[in-house]
Amino acid sequence: MTQDKRAAARAARELLLNARLPVIDELSAALRRVERHAEREAEARAATIAAEEQAREVYASALRAGWSSEELRKLRLMPPPKRAKRSGATSRRAHRSDSAPPPNAGPAPSGPSAGAPQLGGPA
Repeated sequence: MTQDKRAAARAARELLLNARLPVIDELSAALRRVERHAEREAEARAATIAAEEQAREVYASALRAGWSSEELRKLRLMPPPKRAKRSGATSRRAHRSDSAPPPNAGPAPSGPSAGAPQLGGPA
């Protein structure tokens, strides 16, 4: 390759690179913003958890000082709800089959057919 061709190739590479660099700079800045906001979110989450714990402690202190939960509720002072544990936590709620029938299920059957097996049911 001659000197002119090398210089032209170098100039072409520089033009291509210079045209693409602003996108890299913009992407880098955007990723730094994401990282900064993620750090702020983590700090805010930790501060919220600490404030909730402090509120629970002060609520318990109010109960020990003689306030009843009903009195505090009337003043609209209730402890923050407990947070669900994230790692390995399972739901402790009863399954639908373990719970009472829904309130709109109607009264229990009565009369002579109350104890009789249903058609298509177990005999």
